[in-house]
Amino acid sequence: MVYQNNYKQIENQNNQQEKELKREEFITEGYSKQIKLLKNNEMRHQKLVQIIQFWIQQIK
Repeated sequence: MVYQNNYKQIENQNNQQEKELKREEFITEGYSKQIKLLKNNEMRHQKLVQIIQFWIQQIK
């Protein structure tokens, strides 16, 4: 009986740790996607700035 209770307790701890690990992986993956999007947006922004600067110079 004691063995069975200990086994259940360990099993519950393992399940909880597995849930936490999956959650951390999910969050990390989300951060990675956000960082990629931000970098892409930054590159687009820089290109737009260059194009606008070019046209401003053409107008002058």
